[in-house]
Amino acid sequence: MITGDRITQTLLFSGPEGVGKATLARRFGERLLGDPAGRIELDDLSLESNAALITDREKWTSDKRNEDPLFFSSHPDFVTFAPDGPLRQITIPQMRLLKERASLKPLKGAWRVFLIDQIDRANEQAANSLLKTLEEPPPHLIIIMTARNPYDLLPTIRSRAVPSVFLASPKRKCASSRKPAGSMISSGESSWPKERPDSRYRSISKCTIAGAPRCSRC
Repeated sequence: MITGDRITQTLLFSGPEGVGKATLARRFGERLLGDPAGRIELDDLSLESNAALITDREKWTSDKRNEDPLFFSSHPDFVTFAPDGPLRQITIPQMRLLKERASLKPLKGAWRVFLIDQIDRANEQAANSLLKTLEEPPPHLIIIMTARNPYDLLPTIRSRAVPSVFLASPKRKCASSRKPAGSMISSGESSWPKERPDSRYRSISKCTIAGAPRCSRC
């Protein structure tokens, strides 16, 4: 995508927790923006300092959190918006801040990248606040969203993003398939089935989905 200069401006990475959706988003940003110092990785929400900050904000009043929306930006052109507060939600003030910052030009290079981690934690008002930016993103902005289940999102959000679906690799490894913690199984503008795919996904062999031949254990 990057080497071919065919970069989609709105991406949605979906799949179970822990398969590496946000990690891939940061690695994508590193490659696109050029980050040899590894500053983008400092925004990993699992880092002790970041997790402590998020936990500490739960004690803040809602007014204080609204006045100071949560985001991480160790690299000036890569911004991460994470769930905030006791309910761990993506909030309206965060999406308003995203909209304000979307128009800012990159400090260096041609692109800025916004990661909205767990967009499925946004309430309807916050999601609607994001829609205008998704409909008409500035030419320099790439928005990457992550979610456990894309069907928990508003259809208007889902329809404006190019999807990539991740599955966790089975705990019991197949001899014919050696995959990392998670595997991306589909990507494309027409990838969304009309119905919720839960039962269909459960019935498909994980080896087959990951691109490996079916083994005797499956």
